[in-house]
Amino acid sequence: MKLIEYCFKSKNTGNKFIKEVTKELRTVHVNYFIKNRSFEELKIFILTKLEKIIFEYSIECVVIENIDSYLYTEENLESKRSDINLIVKKLKNIINKCQTEVIVSTLYIKGYEIEGIFINRYLGYKWCYLRTEFYLK
Repeated sequence: MKLIEYCFKSKNTGNKFIKEVTKELRTVHVNYFIKNRSFEELKIFILTKLEKIIFEYSIECVVIENIDSYLYTEENLESKRSDINLIVKKLKNIINKCQTEVIVSTLYIKGYEIEGIFINRYLGYKWCYLRTEFYLK
C-alpha cells in the first residue's frame, strides 16, 4: 500500500520529484513523504511519531522535503543546530532499527553545514541525499 501523509502535492515538484527518487533508488514506490509547515512541527513529528508510523505500516522509504529551508528562514539559527543534530541522530536510529531508507532533499545549491557534517557523519551510506533543484527542471 502506498501511504503518503503530510503530503506535498505540487505540480512543480511533488509528483516529478517522487518519480525521480523512485528511479534513483530502484524501488517500486516511495511510501512516506514529509513536508511540514514549521521546523518545530518537523522536529516533533520525527522525534515522536515517525518511528511508530514506520512500524505500523511497514514503510520502506521516507522522503523529507526541503529540510534546509528551515535553516534559512528561522530567526535564531544557532539554536537550531542542536535540534538538527537531534533529528539526524533519531533518523539514524530509525534507519538501523526499522531497516528503512531515508531521503532528504534540499532547496539550495550551496550546501550548509547539515550537508557535510551531520548527514555524512551520522548516516553514511544508508542515507540518500538528493538536491531538489535537479528535479525541478
